[in-house]
Amino acid sequence: MTEKLYARFAIAKPTGKVSLTREFVEVSGTNIKDMALPDNVVRVDFFADLTAEQPAKRVFLGVDQVYNKSDIDHHYGEFFTHQIEEAGGSHAVLLAGLGKLVPAQIGDEFVHTDGLHQMAIA
Repeated sequence: MTEKLYARFAIAKPTGKVSLTREFVEVSGTNIKDMALPDNVVRVDFFADLTAEQPAKRVFLGVDQVYNKSDIDHHYGEFFTHQIEEAGGSHAVLLAGLGKLVPAQIGDEFVHTDGLHQMAIA
């Protein structure tokens, strides 16, 4: 049995800015490997219904590295650690090709740049 969900996509623009689409697309599951996505999609937010305010699941695509707060502080400094915290993140992912450190939360999933593994942030 397939699970009926709705998805919104975070799209990377040529300027490096990332924006979330307004439209919801009906999908039958959360396995990214089964979806035909454009190259500029960097995150997929899955919703159980169209009235939900927060996604039930988020999957980041093309992730080079996942950092916890102490890793962010060590590699990028206290300024970036505070930015991630203020954005509500407990972790951060480094998106390939964009060179952007993006806030992430426990339970978010990510697909490495090799495209082979979809794992959860724990």
